[in-house]
Amino acid sequence: MKLEDIKRVTVIGAGTMGHGIAQVFAYNGYQVYLHDVQQDFVDRALRRIDLNLKLFIEKGLTTKDRAESTLSHIQATTDLAKALGEADFAMEVVPEEMSLKKEMFKQMDRLAPPRAILASNTSTLKISEIASVTGRPDKVIGAHWMQPPHILPLVEIIRGEKTSEETLHITKELLTRMGKAAVVCKDVPGFLVNRVQGAMLKEAANLVEQGICSKEDVDKVWTYHLGLRYALFGPFEALDSLGIDTWYKCFVYMFETIKDPRFEPPKLLEDKVKAGELGLKTGKGFYDYTGQNLDAVIDQRNDMIIELLRHLKRAKL
Repeated sequence: MKLEDIKRVTVIGAGTMGHGIAQVFAYNGYQVYLHDVQQDFVDRALRRIDLNLKLFIEKGLTTKDRAESTLSHIQATTDLAKALGEADFAMEVVPEEMSLKKEMFKQMDRLAPPRAILASNTSTLKISEIASVTGRPDKVIGAHWMQPPHILPLVEIIRGEKTSEETLHITKELLTRMGKAAVVCKDVPGFLVNRVQGAMLKEAANLVEQGICSKEDVDKVWTYHLGLRYALFGPFEALDSLGIDTWYKCFVYMFETIKDPRFEPPKLLEDKVKAGELGLKTGKGFYDYTGQNLDAVIDQRNDMIIELLRHLKRAKL
């Protein structure tokens, strides 16, 4: 199977995520069947997609003709056999319960053509376990979209134990062609996004639970600082900018005083410190800045933060 062979896409589950995912496929010219168990569910999804597209037009992101074309590419149905009968790529978006997903994948495997790739939007559950109920585990893959899926560009791809190289390649190509930023993760609980996000949310809850600070101040830390930084830079870019040695010392101190294994200094940082690769200030850290004007790199970073602050109107500049 090649990317060009994918013409028809089925999205199973027309709720919060499903309608937005269907919109993206249709917007990019794919014929889409959008399925749910009740007619009012799919009717509501179509209304939501229409509103999404009207907002895109209002914001100058698309045209009226493109919006109308998108809607014309979506056929809503409560008939699962009809939805899957000619699918080349089927996207499951049912509630996050393993039993529900397994039951759905049994039906998808039975009703979809043998050529079809079966993808799950699970954010946490193991793809290999889901795939185990099908006769085509090589064609089962995780494709975890972010909310709202028609706006946020990231999609997390999870390769199960038996997912083939072909399935992985086609899925990544398909998402990239539609303008999505695809990342690939091993099949571990929580995958990439929720392992990182979960650590943040858990620590935020811990701080409030222990009476260290208020929930309002935790949120303010994000909206006035960390959210701004990490809107522009990833964690490893931030470590290079802040100084790997500085953060290594922070971890050492917190681990020694709090005695919490979560703060044990990562060996990855320790190795960089020992190698003298401390980030921007040494010209090399997790990334190599050889040949770059470091002042220009810092100025570019500061300019991006200023422009973001101006746009969000969160600072007097």
